[in-house]
Amino acid sequence: MKNSPISAKGTISRDINIELIMDKVAIQYLFPQEFGIKNGIASIKAKVTGTLDNVVRKENIQIDNLSINKFDTQIDVQSVKMDTNKNNIAYINNVTCNNPQISPIKVPSLKIYVDTNDLKIPQTHIYMPNSDISFNGNITNYNNKNWNYILFAEGFINPKDINISDISNSCPIKLKAIGDKNAQNVNLQVLLENSGIFDESFVINLVSKIEKNIIKIDELGLYTTKNALVNDLKANIKGQK
Repeated sequence: MKNSPISAKGTISRDINIELIMDKVAIQYLFPQEFGIKNGIASIKAKVTGTLDNVVRKENIQIDNLSINKFDTQIDVQSVKMDTNKNNIAYINNVTCNNPQISPIKVPSLKIYVDTNDLKIPQTHIYMPNSDISFNGNITNYNNKNWNYILFAEGFINPKDINISDISNSCPIKLKAIGDKNAQNVNLQVLLENSGIFDESFVINLVSKIEKNIIKIDELGLYTTKNALVNDLKANIKGQK
């Protein structure tokens, strides 16, 4: 494919013994243009053994210099590595995301634990020039139409990283998102301290649902708060603005 070799050899009878080798293939030729893949080199060595009733797969995958441009957003990934001969962990290094509306986003290191049906993302940090957010989550049934996910994030974001100039202080945030192919439910809390709008700290609480490309807001509240953000919002508020 575009002067890059892809080869397969082996036998299939009662027993299976197949080896697939893809050596430094340009990824953009493997996917439709609408995926937005502009660059990337993939090498894969996969071996399939066992029987028709019990297939065993082992893969050694490496992707370098992946670049995706879609919706005015440029995503670059230095490398993706996964060797299931050793473990079921995908190692993703040096992810950068650039969009003209916000400051650059960087993820130095990301691990994804790959199971037969589930993907697990342990605590991972996302950095912007003046912001730091950690997140973790799970995707269940990722390989079929019944997939669903849960995501947690917390940290602080500086408003100037998202082009908001009216607030100067960094804002602690908490996010919980749950969803599937039909709908996504999002709960976001943002703590504003010394904002210049009120004399005391307050929390913006947003509860929303995204369904059929429509955003429904179940709650958008503004509460004076006793202290920092906690999981139980009602236990931490003084009143409603």
